[in-house]
Amino acid sequence: MHVETLETGVEFDAFWYQRVHAGVAYFFLWLGVPRQTVLAIWDEGILTHIECRMSGDIATPDRDSMEATAAVQEASNGRLCDRPTGSERGLNYDPHPEREARVSSAMTAIAALLPLSLDKTHKRELLSVCIWKITEADGKWNLRFRSEAAMAKSGSSDLRHEHIYTRKHLVDRLLDGESVELVMAHTIACVVTAAEATALDGIPADIQGWARYRKARIRVRDLGIGDWIA
Repeated sequence: MHVETLETGVEFDAFWYQRVHAGVAYFFLWLGVPRQTVLAIWDEGILTHIECRMSGDIATPDRDSMEATAAVQEASNGRLCDRPTGSERGLNYDPHPEREARVSSAMTAIAALLPLSLDKTHKRELLSVCIWKITEADGKWNLRFRSEAAMAKSGSSDLRHEHIYTRKHLVDRLLDGESVELVMAHTIACVVTAAEATALDGIPADIQGWARYRKARIRVRDLGIGDWIA
């Protein structure tokens, strides 16, 4: 899967990695024109979902995916059933084994940057990059928090990595002298849909954290413990 991502740009989110490791999802390389990655899920031996994506993580138009889809269906000797919902997928949060080292590295970089005499714009940009590194410590899509709507998505093309406390807000606090440890406690991200990200962008800047999500009426699940928190 890693090699396929490097060659085509098709991204596999945590859902696909978990399903492949569970032995219920597979991906196929369609070498016809256009070249495609075909993702398929089986439930008790029945093919339940197929999707095709082209280079750049673009959904393949139906007219171009019909042959590849038909080939997978024929090989499976099964019919395509209703697509499973997000709640049926059993999404889990599995921290990356290098998470702590990655977070520690980014926090060390932040602590080193803060006292330096740098161009203000440059310093803000560098701090913002460090915040990205912390929230991506487990991977871009393998996040502990995911919206209900995002859980219903099987691909990543309509998903966004959204900072619960905006990066501007976090950088402002760092530059105002707040402790790195306290600010990092609020350096958290959530997987949302593109539409939800747009709605969150419209929330006033003085509203931060889960209050932004409640204001936007976005329901979020903590995949670490299974509870709904917003």
